Amino acid sequence: MANAINFVGANVRYKAPKDDEDRVNDLMVMKTDHFITSCWEIGPAEMNEIIRSGKVYLTVMSQTQCPAFVGGELSTRAITADYGKSLPKQTAQKAPS
Repeated sequence: MANAINFVGANVRYKAPKDDEDRVNDLMVMKTDHFITSCWEIGPAEMNEIIRSGKVYLTVMSQTQCPAFVGGELSTRAITADYGKSLPKQTAQKAPS
């Protein structure tokens, strides 16, 4: 399973809906005028499945599908830079808990 985590550059916290805190976590994001980026940490079993299949699925929990991008740190930094603000390098910095 993947879990949303805090990361360097995050500037907004979306709070879990009231009465859903036991099944929905807060979501830290980097929000600009052009995009919203979140960071997800993948557990060992899920990582093994991704490596085995070579696939990642995106499920949006609503009835509308907004434009989305799924990628690693380098490709995410590249696509966000296209809109004027790049995701800060994560490997050299750790976000506060």
